[in-house]
Amino acid sequence: MTQCDPLDSWPEFIESVRNRLEQGREAYRDEAFTRPPEELAREIEQELFDVCGWAFILWCRIAAIRLECPNCAYKAFRTDRRAKRIGSRGRGQVIGAPGASSEVRGNSKRKGSRNEHRAIRILEAAGYACTRAAASLGTFDIVAISGQGVRLVQVKSNRPPCPAEREAIELFPVPPGTSKEIWIFQDRQRMPVIRTV
Repeated sequence: MTQCDPLDSWPEFIESVRNRLEQGREAYRDEAFTRPPEELAREIEQELFDVCGWAFILWCRIAAIRLECPNCAYKAFRTDRRAKRIGSRGRGQVIGAPGASSEVRGNSKRKGSRNEHRAIRILEAAGYACTRAAASLGTFDIVAISGQGVRLVQVKSNRPPCPAEREAIELFPVPPGTSKEIWIFQDRQRMPVIRTV
């Protein structure tokens, strides 16, 4: 019986890290290399919270699938693939149309990040513990948890989600007591418009 050495995957891991660094360079133009170390430490802390939040989301999705249909792993796989296709189409429409400059996309990304942090401050003031899914890599930008329940929040700037994004949010399975919300921050408005899906 042949055993694989886990370290054989090391070059693939390094390549994945390099690709993420290149994406960061494109989005932020190497600004991280000049930021103070304490800012980087805070960013790492936020990313670790994100990992915990995504683990919770995955756990919720698995729990919901088990409740709905204990023997339907194939159905769950197909639903996940459909939501992913819908989500990627939606993100393609959102993150800048073809021909849009990287500077415009970068400004939109920074505005989106600022509004996500604004939403977190509002939720934390209301007693929620929050984690942020940076870089819009999932259906929701923020997971907020308190004794009142769980809130999954998609943050938008100046516009509602496109139809494909909204469908992905609607298809996202959640356990009882979980709220799926869209927060729209308009320019020069202090509070967002909040819509429950």
